[in-house]
Formats: sequence, C-alpha cells, structure tokens
Amino acid sequence: MILKRVKLRDFISHADTEIEFPLGVTVLVGPNGAGKTSIVDAVVFALFGDKVRGEKVEDMIRRGASSADVELAFEVDKEYTVHWVRKKKSVEAVLSRSDAGVIADTKEAVLEEISRILKMDKKTAMNSIFIRQGEIASLIDADPKDRKKLLGRLIGLDMLEDAWEKMREVVSHFEEIRNRLETKVKEVEKELEVRGEQQDKLREEIGELTAKIKDLEQELTAVAEELEAARSELEKWNEKKRKYDELAIKLAQVVEGIKAMVKEIERLEDELKQAEKAKKRVEELEPEIKKIPFLEEYVEKSSELKEVEKEKEQLNRDLSRISDVRNEIKETTDLCRDYSREFEEEIEVEVAKELSEIEKFVTKASTKVGTAIEQIEEKEQEIEKLLSEALKVLPEPTIKAKNARLQELKDRRNEIEEEISRLNNERGGIKRRIKDLKDASKMLGEADTCPVCKTKLTPEHRERVKDEVQGEIELLKGKLEGVKEELKKQELQKKEVEKEIDRASKIDVERIEILRGEIAKKREEVARFYWKLHTTMQLIDDLENEIKAEVSAIDVKIGEIEGILNGLVEKIGYKPDDPEKELKELRKKKEEYNSLKPIADKCEEIKQRLDGELERLRGLETERERIQKEIAELGYDEEKHEEARKRHEGLLRKFERTNAELNEKREALEKKQKDLKDVERKIAGLKGDLKKLNEELEAIVKFIGRLNNIRRAFSRDGVQKLLRQKVAPLMSEFAGRYIERFNLDITDITVSEDFDISTIKEGGEISIKSISGGEKVAVAIALRLAIAKVLAGKISTIIMDEPTTHLDEERRKELVEIMRSFFREGAAVPQMIIVTHHRELEEIADTVYQVEKVDGVSKVVEVSF
Repeated sequence: MILKRVKLRDFISHADTEIEFPLGVTVLVGPNGAGKTSIVDAVVFALFGDKVRGEKVEDMIRRGASSADVELAFEVDKEYTVHWVRKKKSVEAVLSRSDAGVIADTKEAVLEEISRILKMDKKTAMNSIFIRQGEIASLIDADPKDRKKLLGRLIGLDMLEDAWEKMREVVSHFEEIRNRLETKVKEVEKELEVRGEQQDKLREEIGELTAKIKDLEQELTAVAEELEAARSELEKWNEKKRKYDELAIKLAQVVEGIKAMVKEIERLEDELKQAEKAKKRVEELEPEIKKIPFLEEYVEKSSELKEVEKEKEQLNRDLSRISDVRNEIKETTDLCRDYSREFEEEIEVEVAKELSEIEKFVTKASTKVGTAIEQIEEKEQEIEKLLSEALKVLPEPTIKAKNARLQELKDRRNEIEEEISRLNNERGGIKRRIKDLKDASKMLGEADTCPVCKTKLTPEHRERVKDEVQGEIELLKGKLEGVKEELKKQELQKKEVEKEIDRASKIDVERIEILRGEIAKKREEVARFYWKLHTTMQLIDDLENEIKAEVSAIDVKIGEIEGILNGLVEKIGYKPDDPEKELKELRKKKEEYNSLKPIADKCEEIKQRLDGELERLRGLETERERIQKEIAELGYDEEKHEEARKRHEGLLRKFERTNAELNEKREALEKKQKDLKDVERKIAGLKGDLKKLNEELEAIVKFIGRLNNIRRAFSRDGVQKLLRQKVAPLMSEFAGRYIERFNLDITDITVSEDFDISTIKEGGEISIKSISGGEKVAVAIALRLAIAKVLAGKISTIIMDEPTTHLDEERRKELVEIMRSFFREGAAVPQMIIVTHHRELEEIADTVYQVEKVDGVSKVVEVSF
C-alpha cells in the first residue's frame, strides 16, 4: 500500500490540513504538541475507523466544531479514497475506487473492504506498517527477555500466549459445569426414591374412595324418588298461588284505578267551576281594556307636551344666560380697551361656538384679564423703582451704560493696585537699605578698613562715616513714613472704588428690559382677549336670534299636541286626572284578562271530559266484582302450600348433602388419580432427566479433555514454537538482506528460534551487545523492516512515529547516518513517513513538512530545500 495524501478538517487540533505523500522519505517535524502525531492518528482512523486517543471517539472532534472529517487516498494496484465524517452521535464512511466510484458506503462495509484490499487485519497492518514510539530504542537497549517479548508481540505470539492463559478460564468454567452436573445426578436419584413412595400411598387411597362412592350412589337414588313426588305436589300449589297472585294484582289495579278515577272526576268538577268563574270575569273586563290604545296615546302625547315645554324652558334659560354673558363681556372689554389701544387692528382669533363653552371662556377671560392688568401695574411700578435706582449711578438705565461704568471703575481699581504694588516695593527697598546701613555701622566699630572706599580707617574718619550712615538712616526713615502714608491713601481709594463697583453691579438694568418685554406680552394677551370677546359678542347675538326662532317653533308644536289631546279625551269619555296611573291599572286588568281568557275558553272541553270519566268509572266497578268471584272459586290454601314447600325443601337439602358428599368423594378420587398420573409422569421424567444428565456429564468430561489438548497447543511448546520455527529463518533472511544496505562490516543477522539475535562479521558470530551504537541502530531497523516484510509479504510503506524517542544525541546522529546510508543504496522501501520533533532527521528526507500550533490550531507547511 502506498499513501497518496490525507485531508483533515476539525480533526483533533487540525482545522483544515492537506498533506501529499510522495514516494521516498517524508518527514513531519515540529515541537511536541504541535499536532504531528494527529496526522498519523488520522491515517489510522481512516484505515481502521477506531479512536486513536482520548476516552471517547468524540475526542477526535476539534473543540468548537460539530464534526471531524478525514479523507485518505492510498494505492494498492489502484487508487482508493476513503472519507470519514465523525459526528458526536454518528459516523459516516464512504470508500471510492478511481475506476469504479463508490464501492462501500457504511462503516462496516468500508472496514471490511479495506481489510480485503490490504489482505491483512488491523493488528497485522499496524505491526507491519507502523513503527511506534520507542520500538527502535527497545530493540537496541532492552534486555534479552524484554526484546524477545517485543519481537513476539510484533509477530503475534502475544495473542497465542494470551489465548493459552484465557483457555485456563475456559477449562475451569467447564470443570465447574461438570461438578454441578454430578451434584444434579445425585439430587435426581434421591427425588426418584421419594416419588416411588408417593406412588404406593396414592394407589391405596384410590381403592378406599372407590368403595365409599358406590354406597353414596345407592343412597342418592332412594332420596331422588321421594324428592320427585314432593316436587309434583309443590308444583300444583305453586300454580294455584300463581293464579291467586295474578287475580289479586288485577283486583288491586282495578281498585287503584277506581280511586284515581274518582280523584280525576273531582278535579274536573273543580276545574269546571274555575272555568265558569273565569268566563264571567272576562265578560266584565272586555269593555275596560278597549280604552287602553286611546289612553296609551294620551299618555304619549302628554309626555311629549312635557318634553316640548321643558325644551322651551331650557331655551328661555339660555336667553337669560346669554344676557348675563353679554353684560360680563361688556364689562371685561371696557376694562381691556385702555390696554389694547396699541393693537388697533383686529387680531384674528378662534372662539367657542357652544353656549356652555362661551360661558366658560368669558368667565376665564374675565379672570385672566383682571390678573394680567394687575401684573402689568405691578411690573410698571417695579420698573419705576428700578429706574430711580439706576439713574443715581448711571447716566442712563441701559446695559451698555452699566457695562461702561463697571469697566471705568475696574480700570481705576487696576491703576490703584499697580500704585500700591509700586509703593510696597519701594517700602521694601527702603527697609532693606536701612538694614544694610545698620549692619555697616556695626562693622565700622570693629573694622580697620572702610567698608565703602576700602581705605584705612582713622578714628576721625570712622566717626565721620558713622555720622554719615546715621544721617542717611534718618532720611530713609522719614521717607519710609511718607510711603506708608501714601499706601494708606491708596488702600482707602481702592475700597471706595470697589464699593462703587459693587453698587453698579447690583443695578438690575437687565430686569428693566425683561419687565418691559413681559409687560408687552401681557398687553398683547389682554388685546387678544379683547378681540376674542369682541368676536364672541357677535356670536352671542347670532345665537340669541337662533334661540328666539326655536322658541317660536316650539309654541306652534305645543298648540298641535294640545289639539290631539282634546280629541283623545272625547274618545275616552273623560279627561284622565292621572293618565299614567289609569293606564297602569288597565294594563293589569288586561294581564288578568289574558290569563283568564284561555281558562274561560275550556268550559265545553272540560264538560265533555267529565262525562267520559264517569262512564269509565262504571266499567271499572263491574270488573272489580268479576275478579272477586273468580278468587273465591280458585280454593287456594296458604297453610297447605307452606307444608308442601317445607317437605320439598327438607328432601332437597338431604339430596344436595348426599350429592355433595358423592361429588366430593368423586373429586377426591379424580384428584388422587391425577396426582398418581403426575407422580408416574414425574418418575418417568426424572428417569429421562437422569439419563440425559449422565449423557451430558460424559460429554463434558470428554470436552474438558479436548479443551486441555487445545490449550496445550497454544502453549510455548505448541503453536508458538511452530510459529517461531517458521518465522525465525525468514526474519534472519530478510534482516540479512536489509543490513547489507547499510554498508557496514556486518554481513548477516541471525535470529534463533527463541529470538536470540546475533550478528555475523568477517571474524565470526558476535553478540548484539558487543557491536557499536550505530551498528545497533542499523540492526534494530533491519530487524523491524524484516518483521514488517514477514507480516505483509511486501513492504511498500513504513510509518515511523518518533523513532528517536529515548535515544540520546549520539544515538540520534548515528540513526541519521545509518538511515542516510540505507537510502543512498536505493529504495528498499518505496515510501517512508517519519514523525519526529528532532530536526536531524530532515537530512535524510525527500520531503519535509513543518508542523506548528498557532492559536491552538495545527498548521502544516512544506519546507523548501
């Protein structure tokens, strides 16, 4: 098999990786944890469908992904492509061939087809194609015992040894079955003895029951004859009783019918009286209820007249309200006029249309106009007061004049502050000069040289200089006092200026402007109300005219209604004092009429029903007399009937007791016979079971013997020995061929039947312990390749996973040299893939892939030489 390429998507740490595998040596190099071995894991997963790491298959899916994809292309005569999709809860697999398309599309079918193509199972393939981490080091450095185990595992001896061990458990299992069967045989033999005793006892009990049943059958026959005679007598009396009961029931029904009939006749007679009474009352009510339609119309028109008169009263009240509103509008507009002169042109306004809304508006306007005028007067008074204050400080009451005055005063204050600063500096200079002069005067009393001119001091010169210094000090003191007086004056002037600034700042000329604006707005508000009220006055006049017209129309309608009412009075015959009360009473009478009319209409019907019931009553009385006569003729005697019943019951109980005892004995006999058959059947079954158990026991004993023979075949002296005898010469032959390619002075390698390894040099056979480190690496590789060839028959691809693991630096260098020598002689193995984190192996590579992890994701880059 030749690997062509592999694609990984979301597999372990690989997000999206594709690698080509050309012929020759391909090296995957990178640090530990970069994702190199994951590529080998992907190849294993693609070929065998098994998890390669982690506790669960889902561990192959990269964190954050929902599935992992692996696609592997390989060649065995033809090119195949296997594609796996591993999801968290399912797996998909497809195998395709280059010339035939899809040839398998389920996990089981794909694995079966790959095994058929490779012509080997998974373990054989793994041992022939894959060289795992540490195997090279183990073949070199392991002690002979561990090396033999490793070689045995690689060719499959471990499975035979494991089978030999597990066969012990199988043999023990069947020996336990043999022991259980021997115990069971003894138990069945004991039970057979017990069942034989039961059989004898049951046969004795069956004989006793048979004799008892015969005696009971004779007794039961005699009782049955007496019972039959008693039963015949009882049936005669029962028949008389039946006929008597039927006649008694009929008689009772007839008597009940007569009673019911009498009640019905009494009810109909009472109902007839009520109907005749109702008929009389209906005739009295008919003239009264004829007045109802006229009175209803009279009540309706009277109500309508009241509504119209109420409407007229409301309109008159509206006219009065309009008059009040007109007066209030006039008063308010007179109040507004003086404040609205500057708004001579009419302001366009919207006003209310309904009288109630007009009243609300006029009341609101009156209140707001009064409030606005009061506010105008208050603001004008406030302006006059502010103007008076402002003109005391400012030439005119404006913001510009205020700002100019403040700036003037601030400039004056700055000038004063500058003068104060100058005077303070001057005062400080004078004080320092006086101090210097005093210090110099002290120095004159002790110094021999003048501190000013640096000449030698005489007593006269010293005194003269002292006088001069003292005179200057006095002059400076006088000057200092003058500066202090001037500072006081400037401080006073500064305070006066600051008072003026504070006074000017407090003048609120802005408030004057605000008040003037507010007064203008209030005047405009008053003017707006003025024009609204003016417009409302016109609307009031129109509304008053409309209401007066409505009042005239209502007067006409009142006349019409009064005419209709007079006509109704003529029809009724009088003018009702309380028409609604009279109508209510008439309606009650109509309800009484309506309820009585149906009753009155039934008079004739009730009379006819009463005659019919009287006729049926006479028929029932005749039937009662006939039934009483028939009962007397029957001759039924209840005491004699009871005597016959008791005699029959006594014989029946005796018959039932005897019969029950007979049935009990028969059932007991049947049960004993059944028990006897069961015991006989169980005895036969136990004999059959005993025979079967003996046969099984004999078969198990023979089978245990065969199992022990098979187990011995799997032992070290059995098949394992035969396999070592067959494999050892082949390993020696192939290892010898491969070692020649390393160009060493080792001419051959021999592997004994017990997997002892020796090397052949020109000087003869040499133990593997005695050869150099590089030669050991070469021998280990030759042996590993030989094992692969023994297993697979032909080596096309070898995958070495970290072959330098457990090798020190010197051994790694030797491995590189050995491998370089191996491949220099030609491709004994067409394709070799090496996974390593040691860069030395790049030297023997035809193709190098650098594997590294970036932000947790493995990246693969081909390295250019």
